[in-house]
Amino acid sequence: GNNITTEVDVPPTGSWSKLRCGMRSFCVDLAVLTAIPQYVGLVAGYSIYTQVVGAYAFWGPKAGKEAYEVEDADTVFAALIGGSSLVGTIAGGWVLDSMPGGGNVANAAYLCALGSLIGGLLCMGAFVFDASQKVGFFVTFGLGSAIVFSATGPVNSAIIWVVQAKKLKPSLQSLAMSMSTVGVHVFGDVPSPPIVGLIQDQIHNWRVTVPAVSVLFIVAAAIWTWTGKSAKRHRM
Repeated sequence: GNNITTEVDVPPTGSWSKLRCGMRSFCVDLAVLTAIPQYVGLVAGYSIYTQVVGAYAFWGPKAGKEAYEVEDADTVFAALIGGSSLVGTIAGGWVLDSMPGGGNVANAAYLCALGSLIGGLLCMGAFVFDASQKVGFFVTFGLGSAIVFSATGPVNSAIIWVVQAKKLKPSLQSLAMSMSTVGVHVFGDVPSPPIVGLIQDQIHNWRVTVPAVSVLFIVAAAIWTWTGKSAKRHRM
C-alpha cells in the first residue's frame, strides 16, 4: 500500500527550554509578590472596590431610568461617572502628595480607605431621595462617586511603592501592576454585574439593591485600613 507520512512540527528543544524557564521565573516572581501582605491587601481591597464600580457602570443607566425616571439615562450616567472619575482621580493624587510624609504605601492605603468609606456612604445615602428629588440624588451620588474615585491614583501608586520598599528587582513593578489589573477584573468588575442582576431579580427595587451592593465599599475600606496599618509598622 501507499506509505502515509504525517509530519508534526515540534518546536526545537531550545524553545521549550526557554518557555519552561520563563514560566518558572514567572511563578517564582508571582510567589514573591503574593507573599507580601501589603501587596495582597492593596489588590484585595481594589478588587472588592471594583466590584461596586463595575456594577455602577453596568447597571447605573438602567437603575436611574427605572428608579428616578431619567430620560436618556445612558448619557446622563456616562457624564456623571466620567466627570466624577476625572475630578476624583486628580483630587486623590493631589491630596496624597499633600499629606504629611508625602507619598508612601501607608498614606496611600489610608487615603483609599477614607475615600472608599466616605464616598461609599454618600453613594448609599443618595438613594434616600425618591423620584421627585432627582437633584438631591444626582448631587449626592456625584459627590460620593468623586470621593470614591479618589482612591484610584493612590492605590496604583502604592502597588509600585510596595515593590520599591521591599527593594525587589525593577521588573517586578510591571508584574505587580499587571497582576493587579488581572485581579481587579477577574474578581471585580467581571463577576459583579451578573451577581447584582440576580440580586435585583429577587428584590425588584434599585433603591435597595444598589445601596446593598455599595456596602462592599466599606469592606474595601476595612481591608485598606489594615493594609495602611501594616505598611506603617513596616515603615513603607
